[in-house]
Amino acid sequence: MKLLISGALLLLLNTFLAAQDKIRYYKEDGTNALDEASAAYYRTVEKTADGKELHRYYWLPSKNKKEEGYYTNDKKTGVYKWYYRSGAPNAEALYGGENTRYIQFWSSEGKPLLTQGNGFVPQAATPGWNATFLIIEDSLLTCGGIVRPEKGDTLYSGGNIQAEYPGGTAAFNRELGQALVYPDAARRLGITGTVTLEFVITKTGTLDEIVVIQGISDNCDAAAVTALKTLRPFKPATYKNKPVKVKMRLPLYFKLDGEDEDDDEKKGRKRKKRNDD
Repeated sequence: MKLLISGALLLLLNTFLAAQDKIRYYKEDGTNALDEASAAYYRTVEKTADGKELHRYYWLPSKNKKEEGYYTNDKKTGVYKWYYRSGAPNAEALYGGENTRYIQFWSSEGKPLLTQGNGFVPQAATPGWNATFLIIEDSLLTCGGIVRPEKGDTLYSGGNIQAEYPGGTAAFNRELGQALVYPDAARRLGITGTVTLEFVITKTGTLDEIVVIQGISDNCDAAAVTALKTLRPFKPATYKNKPVKVKMRLPLYFKLDGEDEDDDEKKGRKRKKRNDD
């Protein structure tokens, strides 16, 4: 009987351990950390009987909650919560439908910032967001913005705040594809991969501040920038019927015949690493 009891206890212990993922540590920027000493926060994962995973994040060294919520197939589902470093509630959102619905944001003093699903959320209440403010309407994210005092302007993004290309997406893809030239030297060397550009569409629809966020080689990067500069002006984005500046990111693929995109990206990264070395 003692052996049977010990075996049952061992089985329960193994089942409990199987439901727990090992602790993972992260730096402030979200990249992996080796251990608690080098981490800004850590995560635990608990697997539930219905196949979901409960993810909990904790600030270090206080171990106050940072965020928590359920995941299904690596996607947030149900109510997800964020917290300030003090442990006070920061925000709640509902995932799983066609759109993410924001239930509430709070100031660091605990003041609710949304009234019946509407409100302006300042930067102080958006830790972790790359935004100076968020605008929530009917519980949906209408847009976010980055105020740039050094330039005296605001860049908008998200929601329906989008610029439109004359002729739509089909015309944009066609004209950009025609303008994009694969450098002969890159072809000969087998350089493939994705060049990611970031740029601003101004209030008049012209492109400005074009930069390479991720590149694969100098000549491919230059070819991507040159192709983007050939595009016609966009119809500017608007907010409350007024033109606004928006920031966008665009991936451009350099792919040899017979390669799929995944292999293309992998080889491009390997080639870029060899060039850097």
